[in-house]
Amino acid sequence: MHVTEHNLHKGRTIASIYFFMQGLASLSPVNTIYSTLDFFIDRFPTANPSFTFPLANFTSNLLLIFGMVYIKKTFPLNCRVPVSLLVMTLLLLGMPIISLMLPHSQTGLWILYIFLFLSGGFNTIANATVVGLAGHFPSYHIAENATGSSISGLLSNVIRAILLIFFPYGSSETNSAYEALIYYSIAAVVLMFCIYLHYKFIYSDYAAINLPPENLPASRRPDIMSDSKVYVVLDEHHHTVAVSRTAWENAVDNFQEMWRVLRHMKLLLALMMLSNTITAMMFPGVVLKKDIPFLNPAWKIVALVGTFNLFVSLGKFTTFLRWVVSETLVKFLIFIRILSLFIIITQASTLDVPLLDDHWLMFLNLAFYAYTDGFITSSVFILCPSKVTGHDKEIAGFLSLQGVLLGFTIGTYCALPFRNITPS
Repeated sequence: MHVTEHNLHKGRTIASIYFFMQGLASLSPVNTIYSTLDFFIDRFPTANPSFTFPLANFTSNLLLIFGMVYIKKTFPLNCRVPVSLLVMTLLLLGMPIISLMLPHSQTGLWILYIFLFLSGGFNTIANATVVGLAGHFPSYHIAENATGSSISGLLSNVIRAILLIFFPYGSSETNSAYEALIYYSIAAVVLMFCIYLHYKFIYSDYAAINLPPENLPASRRPDIMSDSKVYVVLDEHHHTVAVSRTAWENAVDNFQEMWRVLRHMKLLLALMMLSNTITAMMFPGVVLKKDIPFLNPAWKIVALVGTFNLFVSLGKFTTFLRWVVSETLVKFLIFIRILSLFIIITQASTLDVPLLDDHWLMFLNLAFYAYTDGFITSSVFILCPSKVTGHDKEIAGFLSLQGVLLGFTIGTYCALPFRNITPS
């Protein structure tokens, strides 16, 4: 393949935009929901959405932890990413509509739980695919993807704050409905744009020279042998015969493939899982329990979630400086985060502890908590593919994302004992 320097530079630019926007899209649904938890709390007050909504969203990830290699081999790239984004778009648009049509209803609540469960599953497929692809490219593309995912939350908060200016919280039910529909429509447009961007990226020359042929569209790759068959050379003329493999043989092969990669990065995955467990235990549920008398429920969520997202973004952006990324620093920061966790619990459960209950310390601790979360997550994403070579880099990307998702899933369950915390 002949590639000009101009096309290569153009493709590299498209790749940077692609990985950033896919990172933004990966957390766009959950950040949109987090930024509007007051909307759902008003309509389902007994459901404790700040604890149960993340639970429904991340539980589906457990079903996909060992399935991504199979999904990768069964469904083509141009099915996994665009279809997942389209389904997530439809589910996201449906959430405010169901909440407005069936408020204070168990039926409406369970429909939302189903939507969240499905959205979490399709998000895992799309995000794991993109993170896996990023492993074939220079590490700064991984940092771009991680930065996009954190900017997603910050952007969600900024848009929500602007809409609250035009549709003040508590002004009327009609204003609340308009605000929610506009807000969720903006998030849906972002997801749809990412579908278009996917095709621009995958057909670029830059993708063609970096990705394995099986990840490219048929028109952009040479003739290759199917992954589902074994080919045997019969004579010097290289005639081949295809020997079909059973589903069980494919499953065993997938597991062995994952285990081979896992052995090289098991410590990093454990650190990733622990860090994200710590995060999900406190955010958003326990963090939002903190009483802030001078803010109404909507602006309190914007302030707290916005602070978290801002410093997560800064933490991930720091990993663009590749020399600061190290396994030793990751271990040290996780230890410090455990201490920070106990400060958050104390701040959420009391109103009269000197210093700890000061609002400035609460925001400072939350900023540190978020910054270290972003730095650790992005660092492990960068370190994992460096432990392996070739095709295994893509599997390393899948597994590193599963470390995040498994940590979040465990953390959301660990957060449940704190759902009845009330400041005293």
